[in-house]
Amino acid sequence: MRTLPRGHYDCALPGLAGNTPIVARDDQNFKVVNGSSYERDGKRGTYLHTGTRVVFTSGVLRGETFERVSQTMLRQRMADGTLGELRCVKRGS
Repeated sequence: MRTLPRGHYDCALPGLAGNTPIVARDDQNFKVVNGSSYERDGKRGTYLHTGTRVVFTSGVLRGETFERVSQTMLRQRMADGTLGELRCVKRGS
């Protein structure tokens, strides 16, 4: 089992080149606080990180699944197993 780097994760959808390159989804942002704990909207929850998969197991994101595509980026995995468009990127270093 692994953990995500601590810090704020900003989530967005891809937009249109030349117009709005990304569409911020502030309602999806979260913060990894320590170990396998996160916080969103002042409420804590936990996640399980195995291999490249991150599954939120409690809290407001319970049931959400993401694929870790880089050290600082997660991409939503849909119920059918395909990758969704939502991406969450760790802010700063």
